[in-house]
Amino acid sequence: MLMAITRLDRQTVTAAVLDAINSADGWVEDVRIYSNIMTLVRFVIDAGRLPALVGQFGMIGLDVSEPRPGAASAQTGETITSLQITFVHNAPDLKIPVPPVPG
Repeated sequence: MLMAITRLDRQTVTAAVLDAINSADGWVEDVRIYSNIMTLVRFVIDAGRLPALVGQFGMIGLDVSEPRPGAASAQTGETITSLQITFVHNAPDLKIPVPPVPG
């Protein structure tokens, strides 16, 4: 699992992360948005491409925790990875109304 912290706009960062994963020949399996504080992206990528992808995340403006030393180089083939992005800002918590379920 990779973890990142940023003060950048969450929608811009999320779109850039998804584009970076796609351009690295990975694919996104799931995106979970937890208010406007955190986003979790689960994706699959060739293990050998993960270090370069982490570098791309840095170029986006994310302060990404590095994978354990040797973790990516020890693996071969596809790997399932997740990126947790924490957004630091002064905006109030994003309230998403949940529609009532009949019944």
